[in-house]
Amino acid sequence: MFLKIKKLKNFQKFFLIFSYILSAIIAALVYYTGGTAKVYANLMYITISTVSSTNGRKRGVVHALFSSLLVGPFMPLDVSSGEAQEPQNWLLRMIIYVTISFILGLIYDYNKKYETYITDILTHDSVTKLKNMQALKQSNVKCGEKVIVSISVKGYSEMVSVFGCDFTYKIVAEFSKILKSAFLDYNGIELYKHEGMDFIFILTEDMYSENSNVTEKIFEVVEKISSESLIVEQIPIYIEIATGIASLRKDEMILEGVRHSLMALEHAKSKNIKHLVYDKSLESHYKKIQMIASSFRHALMNNDIKIASQNIYSSKTGNIHSVELLTRWVTKDGSRIYADEFIPVIEKTELMSELTKHLVDYAVEGISKGKFKNIVSINFSAVDFNDSVMEYTISAVRKNNIPKNRLQIEITESHFIDKKAIYNYLIKLNSMGIVIAIDDFGTGYSSYQYISELPIDVVKIDKSLIEKIAVNNISKSVVKSIIDFCKINNFTTVGEGVETKEIADICRDIEIDYLQGYYFHKPTIL
Repeated sequence: MFLKIKKLKNFQKFFLIFSYILSAIIAALVYYTGGTAKVYANLMYITISTVSSTNGRKRGVVHALFSSLLVGPFMPLDVSSGEAQEPQNWLLRMIIYVTISFILGLIYDYNKKYETYITDILTHDSVTKLKNMQALKQSNVKCGEKVIVSISVKGYSEMVSVFGCDFTYKIVAEFSKILKSAFLDYNGIELYKHEGMDFIFILTEDMYSENSNVTEKIFEVVEKISSESLIVEQIPIYIEIATGIASLRKDEMILEGVRHSLMALEHAKSKNIKHLVYDKSLESHYKKIQMIASSFRHALMNNDIKIASQNIYSSKTGNIHSVELLTRWVTKDGSRIYADEFIPVIEKTELMSELTKHLVDYAVEGISKGKFKNIVSINFSAVDFNDSVMEYTISAVRKNNIPKNRLQIEITESHFIDKKAIYNYLIKLNSMGIVIAIDDFGTGYSSYQYISELPIDVVKIDKSLIEKIAVNNISKSVVKSIIDFCKINNFTTVGEGVETKEIADICRDIEIDYLQGYYFHKPTIL
């Protein structure tokens, strides 16, 4: 943007100087061709139009006065006879020149103001009035060593869902004021609004050189902000902040430093830590993520995404009750990409729906052809709750005449963030005889009230609780309370992550219905 402004100024300066020179040349032409009685005096319209339309009304009027004086009282009407112009002639010409330059200059000035207004809208955040990423992109030049700090308030989308947009915007505006105030004592710092409640600080070379421990100082300021409640309309708002920091070398562009700081920020949020300084190891981490996203569809089409099964056993009889289908990514060289690596990546794309449909096809075909003799369970992601996946699943069940209670889908507690959105879908699935199970219960967002309001059939108790019941009485009590609640509400219970005989025995003692884990059966690729 700054380069464009500089070019525009040079362009204006060139036409201004050129027009003055051209006016002088035209005046000389008028004189040497016989005076203002000839048509050549009209050439001045070219110069006054040029200046006014490129430099505005002020410079245009000044140039118009200059041009009118050149062909004004000192310019003869007829050079050969020495006849002078009538005053009313050159005065009228001056008025015409000035009027034309004023009108054209006024149009230029108005367009300039409108352009500035539009540019301001495009380069500034409407809520905080801070410069936005568009402004930052336009200033993407190499300009010395800098420190780039990305700051994010966690839970922005939850704020919108709880408080609504208007009140959340007030929270964002108030927080931006606090940020600006917190860094008021620092010279040479620029604050930009990113998105949601994400902000970017750019610390200039002066601040960088004066404060060698700038990272620690930033952490101190952020910690101070985090420790205080944000008051909006007398309502205290708790905020939790994550920070990503990157250093920028002299030969690097600003946006490269921004990318690095945002990368550190996202990694900090994913690891649930407060602050993270960028290093090159993050590049390989995110390159792997990019590789997963770009090559998953190809892997799915080429049968590199394998289906594995894990049996679930009755705690009373020891017989197989059901089987859960899992996914494994096996590359051509035999190495594996684990589900906890690729599932979070593809959940952010439409690829998740493709994987879910693939699992649905495998499950219903296996049931209809007798490959599976028991209940078959598959996992649904939160992003799968859309018309496309739901209609596909229902159609597959109908087409293959799947008996009731033979297909089970598992949903995690994160689905309950938007309970209303999935309720109708669950009702439809349940009416088709599809069993609904809540996976990883006990550690997430849900409550007993939520699952009592939804058409849930099975509660799978999270591994993190089950694995502690042999050593932690509190965990055992929590699990026991879940089981008691499920019995009252006729929910079937499954203990996940049963990996030792001791845990299996305790699960039987506290009357968990079914058990799943490595102690009984490790997932095997089908």
